[in-house]
Amino acid sequence: MATVFAMAQEKTIAIKDMRNATTPPVDTATMGYKPGDSYINRVSKLNSYWVHFIKPFEGKLKNYQTAIETKKDYDKATYKWLNDSIVSLTFINSVTQNKKSLKLKTSHGWCCGMDVIEGILVDEDCKKERMNNSK
Repeated sequence: MATVFAMAQEKTIAIKDMRNATTPPVDTATMGYKPGDSYINRVSKLNSYWVHFIKPFEGKLKNYQTAIETKKDYDKATYKWLNDSIVSLTFINSVTQNKKSLKLKTSHGWCCGMDVIEGILVDEDCKKERMNNSK
C-alpha cells in the first residue's frame, strides 16, 4: 500500500544561502511546515548544506536533519519521498546543471536525524581539506 509521502510528486526547492549569517542557525523549526516538506540552508564557509525534512513522529511534527559537505555550488534541489522513511534528494546547480544525488532514511536516535543509504555526505575534496587542516 502506498504511503501519503510516497504518493507525493517530486518537489523542487530553492537552497537558502546563509553563509554570511553572523551565527550559524540551529534550526529545528516545524512551524509553517506540513508533513513531507523540506528545506535546505547553505551554511558556514565550510561548504556545508543543512538538509531538513519535516515528518510526523509519535503524533508530533519533527525536523529530521543531516549535513552535506561539498565544495560544489548548488542553488536548488529536488526531492521525492519513496516511502514513509526514505527520500530521494538531488542537489542542482542551475547554471552548470551539475548534480549530486542521495537517498536518505529518517532515524530516531537521540534526535531526529537522517542516515545515508545511497550517495556520499562528505565529498573527497572536503575530506582532504579536513585532513590538511588537522595537521
